[in-house]
Amino acid sequence: MAVGAEGRWEPAIGDPTVVGWVTVGLYVVAALLALRCARRASAPLEFRFWAVATVVLILLGFNKQLDLQTLIVQIGRDVAFRQGWYDRRRDAQALLIGLLVAGGLAMTGLLYWISRTLPAATRTATAALVLLTAFIVLRGVSFHHVDQIVGSNIEGIRYNWILEITPLALFIGAAWQRRARWTAGTSGGARHAGETAALARRRAAGGRGRPDRIKAGGRPPPA
Repeated sequence: MAVGAEGRWEPAIGDPTVVGWVTVGLYVVAALLALRCARRASAPLEFRFWAVATVVLILLGFNKQLDLQTLIVQIGRDVAFRQGWYDRRRDAQALLIGLLVAGGLAMTGLLYWISRTLPAATRTATAALVLLTAFIVLRGVSFHHVDQIVGSNIEGIRYNWILEITPLALFIGAAWQRRARWTAGTSGGARHAGETAALARRRAAGGRGRPDRIKAGGRPPPA
């Protein structure tokens, strides 16, 4: 978290640990795969999903180290102080979490309905992106109980890492699978086209040679 000495947000590297930079690397890989899928997608709906996913993953990758949700929360606290309702902030946070959960469920249902005609790999990537975005937003709310759960660990492995890296890995796997299907379809189509062209050339060569043999010998060779 990019937090200064006075507990306020400052522009700095938020998570300089090995796991933090590995997570940033996963965001880069996921964004590149999403971009490759967007370039290969022919259906308008699928193209829009992969294009939007590319932009979202790039932004989340920057946010991983800049921790911009902390800045947003800080601005909200400053507003609460100035308007005199900071002591009642827990009620506002609880209401916000409720709205986020309800909105997340509604968005998940809407995306599932919209993407029901898309390939299974694309639907999996959609679900992974929704889970990842929901976790980032929920973590940014900075509700005390949420912070305790996310900040805890088991055997030295923080839940924060699990909740962020798992949907990232799921997205990468789905995007890789979708790209592999396109690659396999392209190579298979090219191989089929090559075989068809070779067969056509052999047939054309055979058709040209047979009349010559008939003219030279007076009759076609025995079958």
